[in-house]
Amino acid sequence: MPQLFRYERQQRGRLREHFQLNMDILGEPGPLADAELIAAAVDVLRMLGFRADTVRARVSDRRLAHALLEGQGLSEPQIALAYAHIDKLEREPRDQLVQSLAKAGGLDADTAGRIMDLGAIKSLDGARAALERSGTDGRAVEELAECVGALQAMGLGDYVDVDVSVVRGLAYYTGIVFELFDAGRSLRAICGGGRYDGLLHALGGVDLPATGFGMGDVVLGELVKAGAGAAPEPPRLDAFLVAVTGEDLGEVLRLAHEMRDAGVRVEFALKQQSMAKQLKLAAARRARLAVLVGPDERERGEAVVRNLDTGAEERRPFADLAGAARREGA
Repeated sequence: MPQLFRYERQQRGRLREHFQLNMDILGEPGPLADAELIAAAVDVLRMLGFRADTVRARVSDRRLAHALLEGQGLSEPQIALAYAHIDKLEREPRDQLVQSLAKAGGLDADTAGRIMDLGAIKSLDGARAALERSGTDGRAVEELAECVGALQAMGLGDYVDVDVSVVRGLAYYTGIVFELFDAGRSLRAICGGGRYDGLLHALGGVDLPATGFGMGDVVLGELVKAGAGAAPEPPRLDAFLVAVTGEDLGEVLRLAHEMRDAGVRVEFALKQQSMAKQLKLAAARRARLAVLVGPDERERGEAVVRNLDTGAEERRPFADLAGAARREGA
């Protein structure tokens, strides 16, 4: 999650300085890796309270777009030009883009128009029909279909739209590509990425397939401030350890570290306080359990465990505290 800088004009949703979550999977060529990353990006937004009616994941495949453009008789340089123009469909008037593509690519207006119409394909069925009309191999859509199917199986299908106009502006993308936007399209992309199988080798590294995304904090921050998501409930603390006397602090520290090693979320007071103040702090931290350790408990090797929701108490051996906290959390 690096701090990044850009040299360009600042605007809403795009600043010269930002932090960005980068997530990648290296070495896996299959579409399930792409689906896993798209799911991770969607889950970040779900954790922030965004629902399917507030954010959308728009997914396509460069191989599909390439096959459709080849079906129009385009050469590789013309395909690169077509990508650049399709990528601008939602930012510039279509007629203007048709004229620009025709002029830059040496195409007639009808061909340029058909190319720009490919950006209107918004479904797998539409992609299959377009491939069939162009006489192109229908397998060009199958990895995209597998990726979308995996997202549906995960229960995220409501967040996902197939959209062939998503090609991503960078030339190194080689397969599935995606972008996440707010549903109203009031801002730039929240997140974008895709498969870049040849990039590591081109940079002089190992020839490994790769897929990944970047999610900046600026657009996300704008949407959170605008109230597009519901503030998530902070996770509850599993246990708060209470030292009855100052002499009990060493045992509390030992138990806290032992419980954290076992995966339990534990806190304790960072300065010596009365037991009443420590219990008040435990409630403020929304702890499920208060674990009380005093001289008697140290001598017996067991703690008093108080359920802060019900007030019920029981004694538990020190060795069972992590397990008790996990069971209470479940």
